Amino acid sequence: MFNVLLAEDDLGWVEIMKEFLSHPPGSFNVTHAWNLEQGLAALQGDDLFDVMLLDLHLPDGDGRELLECAQELEPRLPVIVISSLDDRDTVCELYALGAKDFIGKGVFHEPFALQAHITNVIEKSEAFREAFEKSMCAACGENQAPVECEPLPITVEAVNYAHA
Repeated sequence: MFNVLLAEDDLGWVEIMKEFLSHPPGSFNVTHAWNLEQGLAALQGDDLFDVMLLDLHLPDGDGRELLECAQELEPRLPVIVISSLDDRDTVCELYALGAKDFIGKGVFHEPFALQAHITNVIEKSEAFREAFEKSMCAACGENQAPVECEPLPITVEAVNYAHA
């Protein structure tokens, strides 16, 4: 079972997301936050989340703030932004802030497709973490714990996909 933090203020979308993630039972456990304050409280609480689904427009602020807090508090937590925005610059900004994926509202019409997409993001994040931790230990020596290792330099390049 995956634990999901859903930060969304639109009741209609909350119901859709919960419905889509409830079948089959036991696949996803959804914790809902109506606003930034509740989202931050959830991140600081005792629950461990496998993924956060984040709307950008929340009643008490911009979802980017919660994305930045999530990166600081839980850097290993993959964040998927779910928004009706389709502005390319905004999407690029969200990736630069640490979002692992962006889903336009209304893109998924089948629960299975949404579940598969979320699961894929979680699994890719976990695989990357494991590979990174192994490479850190290999760089430092086999007998040292990962927390003692210096991080390896990582270069992230933006890719521009132009449509012909």
